[in-house]
Amino acid sequence: MFGALKNHDSKKILEELLPLDPVLLPVSSRHPKSSSREEICDSAHQVGLRLDTESLNQANTVSQALNYVESIAGDSDLILATGSLSVVAEVIESKKMLEPELYPDII
Repeated sequence: MFGALKNHDSKKILEELLPLDPVLLPVSSRHPKSSSREEICDSAHQVGLRLDTESLNQANTVSQALNYVESIAGDSDLILATGSLSVVAEVIESKKMLEPELYPDII
């Protein structure tokens, strides 16, 4: 799972993941400055990462993406949520059933 804010260089970050040969599940956090899933997909295509395109139909939120990836992961698979801390925070919220953090004052 990967999502980033618009001011992050997603392409450069994704290049660092290439040696792991991951299947990328693009996500967009609730943060108002979050890149869209389409923007993440474009960056992934540019660096040659494989995408889980089915997730685009199954998961509109980070929490839904986490549920989706957990449902398809095998026992030996590693699920990594990375990119921006906003993505990781939403994964923690989901796993610990915490109240979502909202960002009403950020433009």
